[in-house]
Amino acid sequence: MHMFPNCLLTECNGSPISNNQNTVLRLLVEEKDVLLDFTCDYSHGSKNLDLPQSVSTDDPRKGKDRIALMLEMDHQLKIRSLLKYHMTGLRLLGMCAAGKNQTTKDSCSQIPEISLQKCIDTFLDLDQKKDGSREEGIDADVIYYVQRPYLRIIANVYLTSLEQRSFKDVQRWWPAAGIESQTPKWGVRQSIMEEFLRCLHVLYDRLKHHDTIPNTMVSLQDSFGSDLSLHVGIVLQIIQALVAFFLDHDCFSRGNMLHDSLVKDIGHLMPDLNFEFCRFQLEEHIKALMELKYALGKHNFGGIVLLQPDVESEEVERTVESYFSDNWDNFRARVALELKIDPNPSRSMIGSIRDLAPVFGSKKTMGNSNYEHLKTLINVTSAPGLDPSSQLTGLRIITSILFLQPNNKFATQDMRDSEWHRFVSSQEPGCLNSEVSFSELQDVYAEMDAVQTIINCVQSTYEQNVQEALRLGVILLANGRESIQNDFLRKLSIPSSQTFFQQLQRILQKSIASIKESIPRINESTIRSSAQTTTSIQHVVHIFTLMRRLFMGQHRAAQEFFRVQKINRLSVNLLNEAILPLFELISLLKNTIEKGDYSVAAGVSEGFEMFAESMSGSNYSNQVELAGSAPSLFDLADRVFFKIVLMDKLNDTKAFRNRRISLRKVAPLALDSILLQERNTICCKLKRSVTRCLLGFLEGVNLSKSQSVTQQMLITVQWNSIMHQLDLAYQASNKEDVIPSSEVISEGLGYYQLFRTIEAYVNVDDESGNHISSLLSRSSSEVAVQFFAQRMGCVEVSY
Repeated sequence: MHMFPNCLLTECNGSPISNNQNTVLRLLVEEKDVLLDFTCDYSHGSKNLDLPQSVSTDDPRKGKDRIALMLEMDHQLKIRSLLKYHMTGLRLLGMCAAGKNQTTKDSCSQIPEISLQKCIDTFLDLDQKKDGSREEGIDADVIYYVQRPYLRIIANVYLTSLEQRSFKDVQRWWPAAGIESQTPKWGVRQSIMEEFLRCLHVLYDRLKHHDTIPNTMVSLQDSFGSDLSLHVGIVLQIIQALVAFFLDHDCFSRGNMLHDSLVKDIGHLMPDLNFEFCRFQLEEHIKALMELKYALGKHNFGGIVLLQPDVESEEVERTVESYFSDNWDNFRARVALELKIDPNPSRSMIGSIRDLAPVFGSKKTMGNSNYEHLKTLINVTSAPGLDPSSQLTGLRIITSILFLQPNNKFATQDMRDSEWHRFVSSQEPGCLNSEVSFSELQDVYAEMDAVQTIINCVQSTYEQNVQEALRLGVILLANGRESIQNDFLRKLSIPSSQTFFQQLQRILQKSIASIKESIPRINESTIRSSAQTTTSIQHVVHIFTLMRRLFMGQHRAAQEFFRVQKINRLSVNLLNEAILPLFELISLLKNTIEKGDYSVAAGVSEGFEMFAESMSGSNYSNQVELAGSAPSLFDLADRVFFKIVLMDKLNDTKAFRNRRISLRKVAPLALDSILLQERNTICCKLKRSVTRCLLGFLEGVNLSKSQSVTQQMLITVQWNSIMHQLDLAYQASNKEDVIPSSEVISEGLGYYQLFRTIEAYVNVDDESGNHISSLLSRSSSEVAVQFFAQRMGCVEVSY
């Protein structure tokens, strides 16, 4: 039952799959007496006791009804929760009727247990006992938990149905005539609309009492309930249901004073609620409120002012482009509402991947003692003709196993929770990466031909699949695993690999155009970069990292092969192809760092590290190739040194404000100092990568063979700028509140080593050679040079 919902939605945009909805609903209806629990009643005499999956004779829950199970918080049980099973079945019925599938809507409406009136009565009377009194001891958030699937059925089966239905004749949708609208408070629920209003009011009161934004709302207790996330979840459904209700003129029309007054009360609450949604960064809720404002406007309920979130500064002059960008999502939502389609993408299969990882990744799984299931999954994932969404899911499961390591008996639950968070947030494996079991898994994947699966999937025409395949390749190559490097090279050393290299070339070239288009948007402080730009940057960074890890350990064959493929009819020089994307990323560098976005800085750093690895082991061919590149890597290095400087104070941007909020509980004091050190450490790492790349040009040089490279460096590189960076590093070495001294000293040592290395291979009688010597001995930098000279330990090998 838990897996069924993932079969109903497409991976790309969350739209329902009609054929799957029909199939799942048919199965549920045919076996509803066995599969579906409509009452959650296990008291004596209930037919639920006859079900195969019912409670055992010694189960203490036998003899209890839904109210008793709600009092006991049965839904919190990890396994065999009767309340959760009850909710899952109802939720599944609602999902079968999602979207525009009128067939499933009609079929569901014929099920007597979920008729419209039955759903409304159950929604309002969940805590009503058999004697008619209310059970006051039930946690309010538990009631919201049980109400949610009923509300989903009301919305998906009835509110969005094309069949003409009038809600005017349905009992308890509106307050009964002659009854004044209740002040929102916990008590008797007279009608759906009053309950909606009360629920919105109470959430507003709960949110405004939180002075600081919690890291998570899950299981967050307050004086009202035990889990704020459940209340937040049902409010989103309420707003979406109201949107559908008011957009259908057959459901609502003005004229009834009591009804109009209640709707006005909802409208008056919306601005305050929107403010709290913005403060808590509940983007789906903000968007839903905008849709509700539009829906109410169609009935002439105006005057609702919803402040727009994410405005960085009121002093920034707004442009036509910024107004367009801010309202584009609202326009799309309105079009979606008019077409009666879901404007909000649904969740993908990502939630079930954690459940599937142990099935394939643990030897305890039946028939998987030698990873037989995993091998089958790896082979099937790259099979020709496989559905793209299935391929994407397969890639994610294969990747998640490297994070969770289900067969590692020493991995604790906390460790796996941490690794899962890293997986879903697109980070590298963390604490388990250094374990022996990770290395063993790498070898297992190599034996099972995972590398061939990666190569095949990289050639997919679906961007998400390409990205996941590149990510899997990057993680599989962690720590420069030689067996994986050799396997990649072996699989690519055939003529058919030409398609793989052309695909990487196409991705890099396409990313250049996307990043160029984003530069004006990123330079405008009120506008974010587009999703397409973010995807392009991720593609570029994955390719940089993949190449770097293939080159690690001075892997000469890989270094050469990515420059020229002699076996292919058309050779692709990926070293040259990677320079232009790096150039475009550097164009974004300063603005993104100032706004607290370090993803571009990490990408630039990865690019320079990749070029350094491509020359390691004194690869003279690559040194010459890159020294003559256009644009020149030497010029790119100068651009980074010019753009990136250490800061003594942070800019007041939204990203930094959000980081302050997230760190407030962890480190309530010295927040700015922590954020400033984080920012400057990123900059130090970036400049160290640039310096390492420059040193790569000098590795193993000799005057007879590499004179052209060293001479070009002497002429092209702005050595004054690098000496200035060395001076700045020295000045910052005692500013612990700005940057840890170890970081900045490491940066300064890189500059000093670069000067010493280039000085050893130049003719001091030449003008360029004399310039290097004069820089090292000039009085203004003498103290800084001596400082790093005293901390530099090196062995020089001469022959």
